[in-house]
Amino acid sequence: MPVVYIDVVWLVNFAMDAVLLAVTGWILRRTVRPWRVLLGALAGSVYALSVFFPTLSLLTTWPGKAAASLLMVAIALPWRRSLDLARNAAVFYMVSFLCAGAAIAIHFALPAVSVAQGTVVAANRLAFLTSLGSLSLIVACPVAWAGIRLLVRHLRMRAWLQATACTVHVVVAGKEVVFTGLLDTGNRLYDPISRRPVCLVEAEALAPVLPPALAAAETERWLEALSRVDDAAWRRRLAVVPYRGAGGTQQVTVAVRPDEVRITCEGRSVRAGPCLLALHPNGLSLDRHFQAILHTDLIMGDDGIEDAVEQHEDDVAPALATDVDSSAAEARGRQRRGLLRRRGRSAAAAPDPGGGGVSPQPPAGRR
Repeated sequence: MPVVYIDVVWLVNFAMDAVLLAVTGWILRRTVRPWRVLLGALAGSVYALSVFFPTLSLLTTWPGKAAASLLMVAIALPWRRSLDLARNAAVFYMVSFLCAGAAIAIHFALPAVSVAQGTVVAANRLAFLTSLGSLSLIVACPVAWAGIRLLVRHLRMRAWLQATACTVHVVVAGKEVVFTGLLDTGNRLYDPISRRPVCLVEAEALAPVLPPALAAAETERWLEALSRVDDAAWRRRLAVVPYRGAGGTQQVTVAVRPDEVRITCEGRSVRAGPCLLALHPNGLSLDRHFQAILHTDLIMGDDGIEDAVEQHEDDVAPALATDVDSSAAEARGRQRRGLLRRRGRSAAAAPDPGGGGVSPQPPAGRR
């Protein structure tokens, strides 16, 4: 006859609930307090003991399980609205399913463990009885934690790339290229002479608009290729820009002065100001998600927005001028009326030279 130790069941559930709640708070980036996590785990572990009491069988139903899980999440994680609580509970369920799946997979991956060993026949139906060992639970926790961290980091990185990646249209000498650029607030590279912002662009992305001598040159011979550019107009477009590489080494590269750069990000198109596009010999993204690192100064001046603001100012300027003139006229009128009233009161209150007192003047026509 199997023996079940209630204290062991309570301790295992307490530890597992604490881990699940902590992982849920980390995924949601909530400010989680340890005592709240432990209090929520305590509520969950006490609920797990209800299976040993027949009078509490109602708690083991689906509504009871949902209510218990919501109580755990409400205690452990901060929330203000019901939508926040529902979001916290959804992530908690996801983490629980992942950890449970990892525990079951590790349990049956162990030697001498199979589904057939837990198969019984009940009411002409097959039933599978599984009892996860302590080793499976111990191994499943770090495995599930590592898997969730990798998944969440990947999803966050993808979301960040999608939010900061922009489509870049570059026109140089009548030729146009289109590539994807990444807005990087850490890019503070400027041309030391012209003080123009510098963007790093893969040489392969700019190859269609480069002069043949520079496009065909190898990376180590870019500076030598500048002397072979015969077109005087192209020579004025090229510059040499120093920059610091990823390893901290000082390097020099060739940069191009484009005729026009237009950046489209989140449905808004921005015409960038004067800038330099520096050639980068290697790929900037391992998965080829972007081909350039853009300078944030390129999107600080939106010509479209500035034109709209100027047009709006031109449209409302006459109306504003009329309002100002009328307001000023009203103010001057009020000042004159107030001055006349004060003068009238002063004249009425002036002492009579012959009587030594104040004699009010009768109104006109009423002598």
